[in-house]
Formats: sequence, C-alpha cells, structure tokens
Amino acid sequence: MEIENMKAVEIESLQEQFYMTKKARIELLGRQVERMKKELENRDFSDVPSDKLLDTLNKTLIQLKNDEIEITFRGEGDTLEDLVSTMNTVTWKP
Repeated sequence: MEIENMKAVEIESLQEQFYMTKKARIELLGRQVERMKKELENRDFSDVPSDKLLDTLNKTLIQLKNDEIEITFRGEGDTLEDLVSTMNTVTWKP
C-alpha cells in the first residue's frame, strides 16, 4: 500500500511538472495569453492576415474554455442570494 501511494505521489508530481494537471494547464495557458497580449500591444498586425490572427486567438480561447470548471456553492435556496442567506447549493459556471 505504501509503495502504491509513493508511486501515485510521483506520478502526480510528474503530471504537474509537465502541465498534465488541469490546474497546471490553466496556469500555463494563462501565462501564454498574458505574454501574447503584451506582445500584441506592441504590434499593428498590418503584416498578419486577419484570418490567421483570428484563428490563433480562437484556438487559444477554445483551449481555455475546455479547461473551464464548474464551481459549486453549498447551502439552502435556489439563487446566490438564497445561498448567502440560507446556505443551499448553487452551481456557477463562469
């Protein structure tokens, strides 16, 4: 059992190291988006065809959307206001 746990920890560490966990992928993509945005602020795009520019942006946004998660708050009621006042489960997807 202890050996299996050690292997699981090692695999998890490798997954994080090579961006295989959802959190690591989101962080990596987020950093890439920030770098692209910063670089794009310095460009006028006159030499980049519109379809190429839009395609690149679309692919990046799709990847970020694929890594989106649903957030669940627990309590009583059906709305966020109910949750705050009575503690129901409210599911929210950004």
